[in-house]
Amino acid sequence: RGPRGARPATDSLACLCTLTNGGCDVDCQNKVMQQECLPSLCLCGDACGNRPFSRHHETPLPLQLFKTAYKGWGVKLEQNCTSGELIVEYVGEVIDSASWEERKQQLSRFDHMY
Repeated sequence: RGPRGARPATDSLACLCTLTNGGCDVDCQNKVMQQECLPSLCLCGDACGNRPFSRHHETPLPLQLFKTAYKGWGVKLEQNCTSGELIVEYVGEVIDSASWEERKQQLSRFDHMY
């Protein structure tokens, strides 16, 4: 796995979905394993329904940053969305205990750390 626990592209499988059987929907083996289909391995081509992160840049939803009363900053969507729709990818990093302790000391003056 990579630095954020991401699977290497070689872990992706060629799914068995086809456009005639409904395409890549909830039954797609990659989707079930929480893995995006790779364009080079998916038989559905551009009609693949299992590429939410790689396609998210095509239709970004409007987000608004706001300050909460007690929990620091938040993000909210400025329009309605449908159930299961990708809004944003939240990305972090994995660090060891020593790095955490160092950062904790540096950030201790702030009310909230994420």
